[in-house]
Amino acid sequence: MADLDGTLLNSKVQMSERTLEAIGRYHAAGGLFTYATGRSEESAQKFAEQAGIKIPGISFNGGKVVNLTDGFVVYETFLEAGAAKKAYIALRELNKNVIVYLEKTRHVAVYTPVIDKYLERVRQGVHIIRDIEQVIYEGSKLKKLLVIDPEKEENLILDTIRPFFGDDFNSVKSDPIFYEILPPGTSKGKALEALTEYLGISLDETIAVGDHLNDVPMIKAAGFGAAVANAEQETLDAADYITGSNNDDGVAALIEKVLSGDI
Repeated sequence: MADLDGTLLNSKVQMSERTLEAIGRYHAAGGLFTYATGRSEESAQKFAEQAGIKIPGISFNGGKVVNLTDGFVVYETFLEAGAAKKAYIALRELNKNVIVYLEKTRHVAVYTPVIDKYLERVRQGVHIIRDIEQVIYEGSKLKKLLVIDPEKEENLILDTIRPFFGDDFNSVKSDPIFYEILPPGTSKGKALEALTEYLGISLDETIAVGDHLNDVPMIKAAGFGAAVANAEQETLDAADYITGSNNDDGVAALIEKVLSGDI
């Protein structure tokens, strides 16, 4: 299992020919390969198709495990809408860039250059809607709040939302300036557990590779955890093995070592 941005994908947001060839060889040898990303499954689908992935993958940083070939949902979590609405309003009062993620759509009240740059990276669109109460309502299927904060005011962000959620939320950094507010207990590690149970395999049989702090739970949960060389220090510290960087086909090199029996 591999994270996408910064891990499986290079700085051009692409998989190299070597990477695709290694994944193909792994599939041919009977291996099961999939992705674990903070992106929505819609945003991950192109890469899943390129890699020939036929089993469920992890999206929304562990908030959903879904098979893109038939839409079957293995596991899913949702953020409590009442608290999320209050948190969103408070963050906007601080002029923070916030994107509201529902299952299939994304919404903002104000479209900023920071949000535009992010959406260009993930190749997704967004609905601009001034009255956020139209999309965050009791019972709405809310996946996460994404705060994009170039000022990196993590403590301010968490202190702002905590009065509304208490401890009933999870927060992860998927990039130095991306702060994701997730449903309680949601992580790539928990999602990996759900996926292995569905597939009928043991966690001890799994390998996970990533680069950022949101990848640490799955790296620790997997039987063998790896990090690409460009990973954050905490991610490197959590890994059993460090492979090449995302721009040096680190995931391909890892797969090749597995296929050769060196790992």
